[in-house]
Amino acid sequence: MFVAEAYTGRAGRYVPREETVRGFKEILEGKHDSLPEQAFFMQGTIDGCRRRGSENGGNGIMSIRVDIVTAERLVFSQDADIVMVPGVEGEMGILPHHETHHDDDQTG
Repeated sequence: MFVAEAYTGRAGRYVPREETVRGFKEILEGKHDSLPEQAFFMQGTIDGCRRRGSENGGNGIMSIRVDIVTAERLVFSQDADIVMVPGVEGEMGILPHHETHHDDDQTG
């Protein structure tokens, strides 16, 4: 088990140094400037980033559905590319494909 797996619930993988250097070089050369930031999250190789960035019909845009519901009704429903949530330990950003995480809400 790789270290992050205990915290993310996602299996880790070994990426050979050559693959890491290739991906880094391609990023520096601007070959992947069209990919959304989320495409790079926990992918391992640059090929994984390209696959992730081509999701949703190839438009590269990944979103999460945000529904805010009270006991009485649905008050908000919209797609978002990131959700910022205040918590007792500071703000937390939630991106598409993140693992579930719970924190005590900050009132306000």
